[in-house]
Amino acid sequence: MPRHPVLRSRDPGRDGTRQNLWCRYLLGCILLSILVAYRAASGGAPLQSGQVIVSIEGVGRVALLDATNFASTGSISTGARPHNLALVSDRFLVAITQGTDAISVIDLSSLQTVRTIPLGMRPHDGAADPDGPRVHVVSEEGMLATVDVASGRVVRRVRLGGRPHDIVAVGDKLWVTDVTSASIRILGRQGDAPAERLALPRAGHDLALRPGGQELWVTPWSGNRIAVLTVSSRRVGAQFGVGRRPQHLAFTPDGTEAWITETGIAEALVVDTSSRKMRSRVTVGGPPHHLTLDARLAYITVGPAHLVAIDIRTRRIVARLRLGADPHDVLVR
Repeated sequence: MPRHPVLRSRDPGRDGTRQNLWCRYLLGCILLSILVAYRAASGGAPLQSGQVIVSIEGVGRVALLDATNFASTGSISTGARPHNLALVSDRFLVAITQGTDAISVIDLSSLQTVRTIPLGMRPHDGAADPDGPRVHVVSEEGMLATVDVASGRVVRRVRLGGRPHDIVAVGDKLWVTDVTSASIRILGRQGDAPAERLALPRAGHDLALRPGGQELWVTPWSGNRIAVLTVSSRRVGAQFGVGRRPQHLAFTPDGTEAWITETGIAEALVVDTSSRKMRSRVTVGGPPHHLTLDARLAYITVGPAHLVAIDIRTRRIVARLRLGADPHDVLVR
């Protein structure tokens, strides 16, 4: 604890002034602590930056954690099994709920589920639109719907065919994997133009854009070969093997590493994005699933009930949190 300077003055007036200021400072700290405690007791403060958001399918809730100390900052009911998550603008969090034909919209200012939007299809994944409060949702029934989350309106439906699985927005396009064919669908974020098809070496599963570049990495639905697409040319620029069955991936913010989870082993694989060689394996203590990274930590959902936080530099687990049955997706805000 820092030491306060010794008051050398013997002048009672100066000493009294300093003591008075010090008392006011302590009183301000106490009042601030009371205000924070009151806000928490009265329902919790709005979601702030520096928080981790986890969908917990088995209990039908979304958990909120402080990214600094991993303390719980709240839990929100979605009324169904929250699968994947999408942050839409600074206000809304969309939970793609399983076992229903709807999505749940959480208002981040009140931390409540404010709307359930029927889609007429069973949703699987969603991607926020960069230009407004919209989310693009794919269904494994072969459909895509664009939803205005502020009004609750479904503003577009597109039949893609096949079995769409994951979706990302890159520029003015949406990229969608199809687990029934060795191709990716590419279509505009607006309008009803038919989707283009980009051939892949094999059916794709997850996909993520490497920061600071034009590379879109696609994990396979089966096998261990990851395809690296060049967004501008819409071509497969490279492919490489890693692990046995890589499923989900995320990049460090500087784009130098990809962290990859796979089915069947209790490890995350760390890959150098330039050489595409594996740098290390990190044991996570259970079957890993979705993951996300910030500048310091990798956050990985781990079955049957945990979230693990790993120091990116040291590869050491710094927190293992039991959240509830079947944690699935994770975001950092």
